[in-house]
Amino acid sequence: MVAHYGIPTPPPALGRSRVTHKLELSPQEKVKLRLALFAFFAACLTTLLLLVNVVSSPEGLPTHDEYHSQGTIFGSSELGPTAKGSISVSWASYSPYHPAGKFEGSTREGCVVSQVSILQRHGARYPTTGVAKAIIKALKKLQAAASYDDPKLHFLKNYTYDLGVNDLLKYGADQSYALGEETFKRYRTLVSGSGNVPFVRASGSKRVVLSARNWTLGFSAASEETYHSKVNLVIPETPGSNNTLGNKMCPAAASSRGETEAFIDVAAQHITARLNSAAPGANLKPRDVYAIMHLCPFDTVAKERLSPFCPIFSKEDFEIYEYAGDLEKFYNTGHALYLLYGGPLGAVQGVGYVNELIGRLTNSPAHHGLQTNKTLLSSPKTFPLNRTMYVDFSHDNLIVAVFAAMGLFNQTNGPLDTTRIVKDRTWIASKMVPFSGHMTVERLSCSDHPPFLATSRSRPMRWWKWVGVDETEDYHENNQEYVRIFVNDVRQPLVFCGAGEDGMCKLEDFVKSQEYARNDGFGDFEGCKYTGR
Repeated sequence: MVAHYGIPTPPPALGRSRVTHKLELSPQEKVKLRLALFAFFAACLTTLLLLVNVVSSPEGLPTHDEYHSQGTIFGSSELGPTAKGSISVSWASYSPYHPAGKFEGSTREGCVVSQVSILQRHGARYPTTGVAKAIIKALKKLQAAASYDDPKLHFLKNYTYDLGVNDLLKYGADQSYALGEETFKRYRTLVSGSGNVPFVRASGSKRVVLSARNWTLGFSAASEETYHSKVNLVIPETPGSNNTLGNKMCPAAASSRGETEAFIDVAAQHITARLNSAAPGANLKPRDVYAIMHLCPFDTVAKERLSPFCPIFSKEDFEIYEYAGDLEKFYNTGHALYLLYGGPLGAVQGVGYVNELIGRLTNSPAHHGLQTNKTLLSSPKTFPLNRTMYVDFSHDNLIVAVFAAMGLFNQTNGPLDTTRIVKDRTWIASKMVPFSGHMTVERLSCSDHPPFLATSRSRPMRWWKWVGVDETEDYHENNQEYVRIFVNDVRQPLVFCGAGEDGMCKLEDFVKSQEYARNDGFGDFEGCKYTGR
């Protein structure tokens, strides 16, 4: 007899008869066999996935921790947190970007990041016009001294102030570029060639737009130009634009100048006395000293080397400087306005952005409230949904307002004292909004099924059929969605929505917790006296 393809069928072996009956197994033996087969296939699949991971990972790609230790623009350079004395982390909101802690990005088994939204401050800049005026005034008094009895002041004899105002610095552009690179390396699985690249917005200030553009260049470069990111939308900061990335929609909000100056007038007296003794005839006041201290961070980031103004002051002096900066943010757009003025005119300025964030997380139209721009929200070109990555660029005051509206960095011991440094405070501006500081909101899709049988892009395999499990038992195929938040790489404790130790809370619970934003600040925005809408 001839089989298919012309191959003869061999005769049965001599001395043996062919088995014609089926092998019968007991129900218990069937379950044991299925379990053994299940374990075998699981081991094979696990091994295959490990091999695929090794082959597909680019050779030499650093881990997140290694990336921060390779001398990047915000790593071990002279300006970074590992620089001698680490005073750069004591410059409050004028600190160069640095991770506030170790990034702990691992997830629960069966969880995968499905979306990320980033809100980032612009990179390092020159001082603003108001700060520059205060610096020039105080510096003129110091340089008018009859002599300098401290060698640390001798450089002032030939020093010429040459800083600009407001504009982004090269160092700030480099910060943004480096963070664009890091974002791609950290979240590259969210990007695809089907047009699913970051949707990037920027508030209309020149330094903000340039920071955004440099970020996109870094993101694209990290992908070896496989993906071309760009700034998709610039929102004007002109009156009436309803810019959720700006902080000019609450003209009635009081500034924090009074609280900051009240603290400096007391806390900086001994520094003032020391400088006046070392520079006879300068006749400096505590507020002059505070202005001169600004030159340490601003001259440093402008020249990209430690400024000669920094050694004038001690580590203890910079603790005072840092706390003054914390007060400035706390009593400006932070939590404190609720306590002082009966309505959180700081927090309410972040409500519009929070509502946009909720819309993105839930893939649903954002709530159009008093601050949002209806025209932008109604168009998929300016407010697209179902994207995997959103990146917005803004200012520190707006980001602080968003923190306050969301319930992050709550100062549980009451408002910051303006007469003494509160050592155990949670409100530390250098960890919240340094130059290029950013908040990262992750949406995660999680399954309770065995992680080696599920992928982020497919439904779990029906493994119960292999091991004799009754298919009628309770089984949920829909993934549960969660939210977790990082600020400058530090995972935030989302206690307000029931997060556990891993910082994850259910998406639906997070949305419920944002009641203040979803209700437009419960009428607080009316106190802003905004007339642009």
